[in-house]
Amino acid sequence: LPFYLRVPSQLEKGVRIGNSCNQVKFLSPVDVLVCEYNVGARRIAEELKTHLPQPDNSINILDAKLVLDEASKDSSTIMSGNAKYLLLYLDEDVFLDEDEEVFETVLMALKMNIEVVNVHEQDTSMGACSFELFFTQTPQELIEPPYALYKDIAVPLYPLPEYRRVSLRQLLKKFGANETGKANTGNLASASLMLSKSFRISFSSHMVRHRRGGSMNSGLQSVRENR
Repeated sequence: LPFYLRVPSQLEKGVRIGNSCNQVKFLSPVDVLVCEYNVGARRIAEELKTHLPQPDNSINILDAKLVLDEASKDSSTIMSGNAKYLLLYLDEDVFLDEDEEVFETVLMALKMNIEVVNVHEQDTSMGACSFELFFTQTPQELIEPPYALYKDIAVPLYPLPEYRRVSLRQLLKKFGANETGKANTGNLASASLMLSKSFRISFSSHMVRHRRGGSMNSGLQSVRENR
């Protein structure tokens, strides 16, 4: 920018770009539930803990099945204690487990009003795939109201370190963390800005395609019935 060409010393203070993501921290601990059949979810949850100020015990990673089974016997366990979230790791294998444990876990969590936080893998070596695939693999019961699993934008998880750091901080904010301190400058700010745009553009295009597909299917069904 011309201003910084004239006054390069200002760059030493760092440049803050709108929508950049600061360091984050929790005001109180949270419970992050993971389904062991949703391979990769626990790994991401463990990685999240490394992006909090040290030492920090704000995130408790719990087996979703154990927590939900206990809650089905005594619903007060959900209301008491820490805020609870279910982390759903979206890759090419999600919802393809033979026993449908992931589906049952997500459905039970939604029925208990536990927020499901979606993270979308972007590394092809780790099973990345297009978001459209999830609409074919996900049971329709979860896609349609009242659950509408994909009504909120999934956080894209990139392999490039600068982008991954921003993704993980965005994910932490989904779990209730608050921004604090100063944002890193340079690549991190640029990554945050691009990710913010990516969230909106990617999600909007996916939902438009899904709705069009639903409308077309409804139209075809109507034609068949009229015949």
